[in-house]
Formats: sequence, structure tokens, C-alpha cells
Amino acid sequence: MPIKGKRGDTMIEVLFAIAVFALVSVLSIIVMNSGVATVEATLELSMARNEIDAQSEALRYIHNSFLSEREFVNDELGQPYANIWKELKKNINSADSDAILPLSINDCKTRYEGTSSENIFSRKTIILNTRKLDPTNPKNTIISVDSLNAKDIFQPTQLNPRLIFNNSATTTSEDNTDTKLYESEYFTNLKSAEGIWIIPIASSPNLDGSPEFYDFHIYTCWIAPGRDYPTTIGTIMRLYNPELIEESK
Repeated sequence: MPIKGKRGDTMIEVLFAIAVFALVSVLSIIVMNSGVATVEATLELSMARNEIDAQSEALRYIHNSFLSEREFVNDELGQPYANIWKELKKNINSADSDAILPLSINDCKTRYEGTSSENIFSRKTIILNTRKLDPTNPKNTIISVDSLNAKDIFQPTQLNPRLIFNNSATTTSEDNTDTKLYESEYFTNLKSAEGIWIIPIASSPNLDGSPEFYDFHIYTCWIAPGRDYPTTIGTIMRLYNPELIEESK
């Protein structure tokens, strides 16, 4: 039996409540997605910086090892890191070359498929195998765009800048993108460098024709989540010409 003086909600009130609920739900989803995208972008930025730091440290290690070999020459070992340094020198652009690439681009793929002025394959470009600095085989440590499989190694990335390693020398073997962390030590053959590359540039030569230093421009490029334009960061590692550094007496 209906209670006198009481009535149900009108259609307008029901629709208004639904509209408010939908608005709150949509705003909550937008805020949540924005938060997730921010966290993902921060993670990818950190991983990109880690890859840049790894390349920088590998370059510094090769340089310092070569300098140390000159101070403490072992007749049995010789100077193994001199081989890696010589390979590195082969892939350094001259001071007057158009080697520096601007980071403001609309698409990361332009670096791999663009015009000659933007394509990394149009100049001396390298990447270091940071898991295997092998003085006995410098070309497996310093991978350049002159390598036979350079187009397979230097690739744009769908995620963040990263190096992918094989567990053997063949490109079809298992890689470390789908493996357990404790197994990663076995993956030491560089399969691809996605969204990261290095362009070495020599300084202007001295009177004797030798450059005083070499600048290694380390670039990264990828599309962060929630963005329709590339994220690009980089750094410059300067190494002074070890041939001009006097040995201590």
C-alpha cells in the first residue's frame, strides 16, 4: 500500500544521476590512464639513460684500458685493448663532416629510412656490445653501419631504447627479450640495437694532423606512451686522444 506524501525519482533525476556517475567514471579513467602513462614514460626514460650510461662506461673502459696497457706492458698479453681502440678509430667521423644529427624530428624511423642528411647509415655510426668487450675480435665489440648485417642490427624501437642479445652468433637463435634474469649471462652476442646509436666525431686536427679529442654523440629515440611525437635524449662522451697523452716515466 503506497505511503501518502512519498514519491519515486522522476526520469530527469534518474538521467541526471546517471550522467554524473558517467562523468565521474570517465574522469577517473582519464586520470588513471594518465598516471599509468606517466609511470611508464618515467620507466622508459630511466631505461634509456641506463643504456646511454652503459655505452659511455664501455667507451671509457676501452680508453682507460688502452692507456693502462702502455704503462704496464706484459710481454705475454701485449696490448689487447689497442685492437679495440684501433677499430674504434676506424669509425670516427672527421671534424668537418656533417655528422651531428639534430634530435628534433617527427619520426624515429627517419633516422633509419630518411634522406641522406638524416639517415644514420649515411655517416660513420657505431654501437658497442657492452656484454662482450672482446679484444681478440674487435668487430664483435664495435659494431658499425659498415657491418654486413648492419640493417638488421640498427633498428627503430617499438618500446624503449635497448640492446637485444642472442645466446649464439646466429640471428635466429633465442634472444634475451623472453628469458629469465638468471639466464641473461649467456646472452652475449648483440642481435640488435633498437632506438640507440653513437656517432663519433674527431676534433679539429692539431699542427701534426692529429685530433686532440674525440666526441662520441650517443643518441636515443622512441615514442613514449600517450605521445604522438618522439622522445629523444642523448649525451656526449669526450675522450682525449690517447696517442697525445704522454706516458709517465
